Amino acid sequence: MAETITLEITEDKLNELTWEQWEIFDNGSSASYRDTREIVAMFVSGMDQPTALVMLGKLKTPQMKSILEQFVTKVNELREVNPTTGDG
Repeated sequence: MAETITLEITEDKLNELTWEQWEIFDNGSSASYRDTREIVAMFVSGMDQPTALVMLGKLKTPQMKSILEQFVTKVNELREVNPTTGDG
C-alpha cells in the first residue's frame, strides 16, 4: 500500500462519537467490521471520512490488525488520562 494511514485520536474527536458508536466497542458486542471501519475512518489523519473508508477497506489483515491495535491503545490511553466513569 503506497499511502501510510495515520490515526489522529484526540479527546475532542472521541467526544464526537455517539452512544451507539461507543456500544460497538463493548465487550461481547457483535460489532461488524464495517461499523468499526466507519468509526476508525473518522480518525484517519489527512483525509476525509469517505476517502478513509476506501483506504481502510483495502488493508490486508496484518495492516488492519495494526490500525485496530493503534486505535484501541490510544483510546485506552486517553481514558486513563481522562476517565469518563465519574469515579474518583
